[in-house]
Amino acid sequence: MSIEQRPAHGGNYARGRGVPIDRVVIHVADGSYDGTLSWFANPDCNVSAHYTVAMNGRVGQSVREDDTAWHAGDTLMNRRSIGIEHEGRPSVEPWTPSDAQLRASASLVAGLCLRYGIPADRTHLIGHNEVNPKRTARKNCPGPTWPWERYVTLVRSALVLIQPPPLDALAEVFFEEPGGGEVRMTGEVTRYGGLTVTRRDDGTVLVSGKK
Repeated sequence: MSIEQRPAHGGNYARGRGVPIDRVVIHVADGSYDGTLSWFANPDCNVSAHYTVAMNGRVGQSVREDDTAWHAGDTLMNRRSIGIEHEGRPSVEPWTPSDAQLRASASLVAGLCLRYGIPADRTHLIGHNEVNPKRTARKNCPGPTWPWERYVTLVRSALVLIQPPPLDALAEVFFEEPGGGEVRMTGEVTRYGGLTVTRRDDGTVLVSGKK
């Protein structure tokens, strides 16, 4: 994955962490990709996120993963998490993340899950609104149009492609593809992260989104 380096101003994040990384917090920026990255570089900003994902799938990094971005509005969550902003303007017009944006974000998060041993589930992949649900100002971050079920499936699928599990069973199975529809085939099958994973004879991997 190609990641643009767009450093945040040094006054908008903290050096180091002090605790293990075990969460990923998803945000919508309520702004453009370039505007968000430029804002994090502004000394008057006082906030930041580690990454920003554009509608077209571009990814920019503002804060090193070893450092603490100020994105969650909660000191402990900032220290234990990676914050990912997504280009979008829900305060201006109805917003739904694009397919390219979701897939780029999922690929990024899959790498984080692999590096830090973060389970790819809804306990560990959370929205900003879930950090402190009592703060109503966050209720639309990332908002009701964020497709959590599909997103977690994409993260798990990307994780399998990064590090395929051992596929040592042979069986004929029914399962659903992430896009819907039922497929019947014979191939190497295993269970991984709550999914059915099948490697076809041509080497491609098919992952169900049904738990």
